[in-house]
Amino acid sequence: MNNQDLAGKPDFEDFKKSIFIERENICEVLPNGYTYTLNNVYDWAKESLKKIKNELGISSIELKDDIKAYMWAYRYDNGNNKYLAFDLVNIKNNFYYCINFSIGDKHTFNINEPTVPDVVEAIHMIGLISTALGIKTEIGSYSNEVNKYCTTDRDDNHKSAPLLINIEEI
Repeated sequence: MNNQDLAGKPDFEDFKKSIFIERENICEVLPNGYTYTLNNVYDWAKESLKKIKNELGISSIELKDDIKAYMWAYRYDNGNNKYLAFDLVNIKNNFYYCINFSIGDKHTFNINEPTVPDVVEAIHMIGLISTALGIKTEIGSYSNEVNKYCTTDRDDNHKSAPLLINIEEI
């Protein structure tokens, strides 16, 4: 059972009147699956997609199997600044496109380095891009683990190794 099943779906018009109050600063992203995407966020996604198509050399959506997407969170400046990275790679031509969302302030709608109020907003915006491209996004950055306890392939000559966690070994 998912959140949409738990929350139920009320009559949409009544729901829209009672819940969807367009705010200046965030999209409505609710636990029952309804969303209200701000016009500025939607326009940002369309402009981003134009740039992504150009930067990655995408001529049609049929090439979606050539695009790999990665999303992970990171902290900078002793944890004072929080980010959500979204990287796209065209594996055919090895072209990259990166968006780094700065978390915790008003929207800036910068194409490559937007500032967003919270992580929910950033994930919603990444979802707009991923959905439009018809791609799945890999979550987490697990290829550069530095804690030896979490890896088996790392030796003293290497600073990092892929994180090793396997459901079959648990």
